[in-house]
Amino acid sequence: MTPPDDRVTQLIHKATGHPLRRRILRILRAADEPLAPSDLQEEIPKEGLPNLGYHVRVLHEAGLVDLVKTEPRRGAVKHFYAPSGLFTPELRDTLAVDRIAELLEEEAAEITDGVLNEIVDIIVAAGRPIR
Repeated sequence: MTPPDDRVTQLIHKATGHPLRRRILRILRAADEPLAPSDLQEEIPKEGLPNLGYHVRVLHEAGLVDLVKTEPRRGAVKHFYAPSGLFTPELRDTLAVDRIAELLEEEAAEITDGVLNEIVDIIVAAGRPIR
């Protein structure tokens, strides 16, 4: 794989600059199969479908997710996305650190064993050894 040019790098930085888009990338990366924005809404219920669709399109335009398939649904077309080849180890690490920061913010009052175990799981899933 060739390194992305400056224009692509700028698109990637812009696309990953929004916390919802980073969360979408984490969900797509963890999924066993491609997901549609309506599937993401099940994971992020407080976000509306139009908003999720918009953010997935931004990720697609930046090249971070690929449109894998489409299916007709009640007179419309359902689009399914998966992480692309531009989903680099550096981006994976950034998303892992981002999720750890979210956990620490959510649990700022008390760091429980459950939170620590989830942090360890995130680090291991990112491919980092735990000593």
